[in-house]
Amino acid sequence: MIHRKIHDMKKYFQQLKIFLTALIIITVLSSSAQTQITHTATKENISCNYDCTILDVAELTNNPAAVMFVTPVLDKGTIQNPHPIGSYYFKDKWHIFNLDNKPIPVGSKFNVEYFTTPDETHFQYSFTRADIQADGSAFIDNWHLNNNPTVKFSSFLSWNPTIQGAITNREETTVQYNPGVGKWFVSNNNNKPMVARATYNIAITWPGRVNTQIVTPRTSTVIPGLVISTTNSNTVSGPIYPMYVTAWADNIKLPGDNSNIKYPDATELYDFNFSVSRPAAGRIGMKTYEAITIKIVTGVPITIPFFEAFLKKRDMDFTIDAFTNNTTGRSELNYTIKLSGATIISFKQLSEEKDSNLTSHEHAVKYFDEIRIIFTKIEFIKDNVTVEDIL
Repeated sequence: MIHRKIHDMKKYFQQLKIFLTALIIITVLSSSAQTQITHTATKENISCNYDCTILDVAELTNNPAAVMFVTPVLDKGTIQNPHPIGSYYFKDKWHIFNLDNKPIPVGSKFNVEYFTTPDETHFQYSFTRADIQADGSAFIDNWHLNNNPTVKFSSFLSWNPTIQGAITNREETTVQYNPGVGKWFVSNNNNKPMVARATYNIAITWPGRVNTQIVTPRTSTVIPGLVISTTNSNTVSGPIYPMYVTAWADNIKLPGDNSNIKYPDATELYDFNFSVSRPAAGRIGMKTYEAITIKIVTGVPITIPFFEAFLKKRDMDFTIDAFTNNTTGRSELNYTIKLSGATIISFKQLSEEKDSNLTSHEHAVKYFDEIRIIFTKIEFIKDNVTVEDIL
């Protein structure tokens, strides 16, 4: 009976497949909005123990997720602050600070390049204990960088004591590629060991892999309860049934915000979509998928742990349950989608107007968390039958 159901489901999936008509060309990776400014250290903005200068930029204020890169300005052949620097988030402001604790001279100038919203190619990476190697170096474990020796990227220290406490790395570093392991790694120039929770901003400026840019697309299956939302059939979205997400970070179940069904740790989805999956160039033999995007109403129970999981790049799993009402009006589970080996790569907060006819005091605006997730395994479960690799 089980085999018959599996056969019927596979036949059903075959009938629902969407075939693309052209090859996908992987171009330079997309980026979020980039801004460049010149910052000058003055008596008014030099702070800490005179070894940092405050960035008073509206887009950076109250934005601990910002990704920035700072370089000193050469003035008449001289750098007025000849010290290694990093970025430092404190009291809702970003600072530039000297790693060696030396005072920043008044008049020192810095070029500041920043991205207000992280994405797949501009993000903060925090080292875990698993990243630290016996020789004291630390691997950057990222699917864009792994097995990709020709990639071009920048790194810059980012320190947020609220999350990292007193832990950061004040040493000058070198970034290199280990061909045996297929990963990039960071090491201190003075051979001191790297430390877990030290965080670096990463910006991928060129994806590499030029010899494998053109790939044959995989086909995509329409999941029951989702509908085609774009004319070129590249994306399916818009759940027909109510859908709820339950999340785990490092094997710990996150709190939910749901009082309508029997799963209190679940949170209702207001949007769920994924693009056609394809093998990532240079990753032969590995299943990879395009990022899935989910959107939920902002709320304290779920927003804070999701944001923390994003900042710390935690290992995650997601269960997405789709419900429908039966003939008696009671809610029943229709199907489940499970995502394993997942990471949140983008976290945004959005607002939408509920009804333009409502007045402001009637709460006409609703706020959402939009989260993008990459993963290594996807399962579709219906009537106690599990089918893997459904895309």
